[in-house]
Amino acid sequence: DDEQNTKTTNNDKSKKLETSKYVPPHLRKDSEIETINRTIKGLLNRLSEQNLPHITNEIASLYNQYSHASVNQSLDNMILDLTCRAGFGMCPLITAYIALLTALTHIVGIEVIAKFLEELADRYMKFLKKEGSETDEISNALGLLTCASNFKLIHSDILFDLANLHIERFEEKDIELLLQLFRESGPLLRNQSPLNLKNVIILFNEKSQKFKDQKDQKDSGQNSIRMKLLLEMLIDLKNNKMRSDTDRTFVQRLRKEVKTICNNHEEKEIKVQWKDLISKKTKGRWWIVGGTNRTENNNKNSFSNSVDNAENQKLQKLAKVLRINTEIRREIFFAVMTSEDYLDAYQKMLRMQFKGEQRREVVRLLVHFCLNEKTFNPFYLHLLTKLCSDSSHKYTLQYTLWDKMKALNTAPVNHINNLSKLTFELVLNSTYSLNILRTLEMQILDQNQILFLQLFFRELFKQEKDKITQIITKFTTTQSIEMVADGISHFLKIHFITE
Repeated sequence: DDEQNTKTTNNDKSKKLETSKYVPPHLRKDSEIETINRTIKGLLNRLSEQNLPHITNEIASLYNQYSHASVNQSLDNMILDLTCRAGFGMCPLITAYIALLTALTHIVGIEVIAKFLEELADRYMKFLKKEGSETDEISNALGLLTCASNFKLIHSDILFDLANLHIERFEEKDIELLLQLFRESGPLLRNQSPLNLKNVIILFNEKSQKFKDQKDQKDSGQNSIRMKLLLEMLIDLKNNKMRSDTDRTFVQRLRKEVKTICNNHEEKEIKVQWKDLISKKTKGRWWIVGGTNRTENNNKNSFSNSVDNAENQKLQKLAKVLRINTEIRREIFFAVMTSEDYLDAYQKMLRMQFKGEQRREVVRLLVHFCLNEKTFNPFYLHLLTKLCSDSSHKYTLQYTLWDKMKALNTAPVNHINNLSKLTFELVLNSTYSLNILRTLEMQILDQNQILFLQLFFRELFKQEKDKITQIITKFTTTQSIEMVADGISHFLKIHFITE
């Protein structure tokens, strides 16, 4: 019995040694990718409108277990292998895949859709250049893009870039793809950018006229029919007589489902040009602020490289005037100054992967830019209000405003005007209450602080009675307001009412 027990013990030890055998890192990664592939494939095969929340959460959990790069690569390849192939024509499933990517983008981050778009763009261009490739492959690739646009996941700029690309090529395959693009997303393109649509129509008319002048009579028949059909479609679209072929009811249902999954998170359209997607190897990561490759002169910021030389020189001079003297400050500066509007700037701020003190620098610089304007610029107000949806940014802005109020004795007039207007507007839109003024000692104000408060209360008393009541009510509901209220009352009696 003792001998048998000894043998059993030895066998158990040998099994443990086998199971705990050393696995080299490269084999571990292969094993990890196989596990991710198997899991994602199973989840995608079960994906439907009903279990979209469950599948989303399961895939989102993979990002916590494995590297983001591995999960993104597996997810992108699986979706594209399933859809961009001959014989696949399941449009509802394409819509479900885009709904899944939209939800994951909100939960995990912009990298999810960014990596997917890059891989999709690579395959699209390969299908386009490939001789005799199946129509279904590139047609489904285009379907993914139009569906993403209908989901407000990507901006229509990408589709307009594609339209211009196909008009320039103007082959049989291109005309078919143009027909599909405008059938599926025509009304959306018209609503988002009528001017771009007008330019596309002009370009198409010019190209079709050249084609008619140079056409070969043998091949012209079928192409002429397609061109005529496309021209009629564009005219109907221009005159708002065309409806999209996309099942709007199904798309709307899935968009509502995605909003529920993301806790009614605000939809964010990603603005990117097609040329940036297909030149990732030379330009770098377009979705990360500062992530694009720099030129040989490393002192120049990546955003400054994207504008023309004249504009670049102006921005460089302005950066010196504003004392933008660190790499992080330059990155924020060029991100803000090259933005189309405050929403574009907000997206760029979100992409900045700053932490701690670097993150606080964003709000401080925005206030610095605002105060240095000759007259008050509402752009900074809207951008700061948007950023204040994050409590850490709101906290930083509060302390930044207090620091500026305390240092008003040496501030120029435009700084005082802009700070007063910014502070008042933030009180008006309920970002803060009148308690924001508590840092000022009302009994020992200097001349600039008096001017600041006079401008503030002039703006306040210009408002309608209901709005003033609302501001005062919000103020009175905050704690420890006695000293602030007494101070404001003292200031109004001495420096405002007697005026």
